[in-house]
Amino acid sequence: MDLLFSVSNATKESKIGDSDFKKYFPSINQNMNWYSLEPYIRQATREYLLPYVGTDFYNDIVLVDGDFEGPMIEVAEIARDVVAYYTVWMAMPHINVVISDMGAQENSGLDGTSQPAQMWRYKNAGGKPCCRLIK
Repeated sequence: MDLLFSVSNATKESKIGDSDFKKYFPSINQNMNWYSLEPYIRQATREYLLPYVGTDFYNDIVLVDGDFEGPMIEVAEIARDVVAYYTVWMAMPHINVVISDMGAQENSGLDGTSQPAQMWRYKNAGGKPCCRLIK
């Protein structure tokens, strides 16, 4: 699936600042790794946009850029706003908690280490692992 957001010269080191995502959700850190957020963009698109616009129309929206004129520009802007906000909403409980060999760990920005996740963070991160994907 092509995404509504583009990344210039996508590599493993690509950051949010290399994409146009920040235009639609300005309070996200531009140094966040693009590939940390990309799965949530796909999930938000599938869950909150595709059921309402359909695959064919979605593919038309993806193609809209600055060269287009008329109502499709506004449709694309609205779609990108929707997906950006739902992406962050879906990612927030998960971004700070990672799974490692030591179990669920909470990232610490102070020294780059991690510690066991507090139970409320684990529950907010979706203590029921696959339930959202299997409906």
